[in-house]
Amino acid sequence: MTITIINELKNDIIQQIKNRNLVDLKKFILNYNVNLKELEKYGKEDLLYISIKNDNPKEVIDYIINECKYKNVNYTINSNSSTPLGLAISRSNFEVADLLYERFDADINYGKGMNRCFPFIYKNNTFQPKQLNYLLIKGYNFNDISENIIKSMVLYFQNDLLEKIWSSIVYNNAFILKLLQQRKEQKSYSSFEWNQLLKEEKQKINISDEIYETTFNIQNWDALKLFLDYEGREQKITIFDMIEEYEVIEKVIDNEDVKTLRAISNFGYSLNYKCFNFEDLIIKSISKKNRDIWKILIKSSILSFQEKEKKILESHDTNFKKNTIEKKHHTSLPNSNLTKKSIIVNNKSLGYNDSEENDITNNIVLKNEDGINYNVKSLSFNYNLRYYNRISYIGDNIITNDNINKEFI
Repeated sequence: MTITIINELKNDIIQQIKNRNLVDLKKFILNYNVNLKELEKYGKEDLLYISIKNDNPKEVIDYIINECKYKNVNYTINSNSSTPLGLAISRSNFEVADLLYERFDADINYGKGMNRCFPFIYKNNTFQPKQLNYLLIKGYNFNDISENIIKSMVLYFQNDLLEKIWSSIVYNNAFILKLLQQRKEQKSYSSFEWNQLLKEEKQKINISDEIYETTFNIQNWDALKLFLDYEGREQKITIFDMIEEYEVIEKVIDNEDVKTLRAISNFGYSLNYKCFNFEDLIIKSISKKNRDIWKILIKSSILSFQEKEKKILESHDTNFKKNTIEKKHHTSLPNSNLTKKSIIVNNKSLGYNDSEENDITNNIVLKNEDGINYNVKSLSFNYNLRYYNRISYIGDNIITNDNINKEFI
């Protein structure tokens, strides 16, 4: 047969495949004595790929694979395609996908970049929860999910799908089995080992600043909560800076979004006092008359203040001990205000000026009326740890209406 005749014959076979009728396909092949294995070699068209793309039932797919004698089904036809398995999943033809996976050993993780199952499905706008569930059940590896796909999922508010993907990466079945094996062998982790293990898990996911900026721009706060929960970087100040720059807290207060505010607060345990003006935030929250928002902001302010105060106390305590050893006598320390102090961290002196201070804990005045009112009132203290432990008591109790209200914090 000439090339022209072969090409015409292959086109006829392709038309039969598009009709999705196995009986008619077999009749045509028998009548024209077609050798599918030899015919498949001619032209660029891949018969298996065409069969799946035209939503043929699994019987047709099985017939094509056997007649064409494919050595394996782990291949891609070009840079824009996925594997036959990826194509079947993208078309939600799970019977065919099962056939390829179970009978013909299709590798669900085969391919690179956009040829892999998930990127191919997502870029073709066919991604659905049922497809994600199938990928997860079959053990798809999402570790190399691209930044562009994450951004796209944020833009389309596909937060539930993204959470499912990340939960398959961090604290997944492999992590749980590792812990169970450790317990079975009657071994235990030290505190350092345990913290290191958790750190390594979270660092499996990289959430770039650009992803955060996308989230802030469209105000996808559910995505933000997810990111803060899975964030693995040690230096959090960059994230707090972005939260302040995009006025995220002001926006969630306006929307009375307690869950998002709590997620931001819990992310750093206490909101960083250098990034946020707590007094302005609390005054803003008062107009909403939302007690839960007040509680979160005040607690964060107190915790932030205590952390800073502790650094100052410990610094002065260390310097005092050093001077005592050098001078061989004790030196009494007068009470003093924060305005004159500096913090020494990593052998560097960090200047301190209370005019730069934004902590509401520097100006608490409690009054006998509904709610809580605050006026500026400087808080001074002497520098010893015993006093610090006493002043820390304010972190556990807020006095309202002449009573100690532990629930408030």
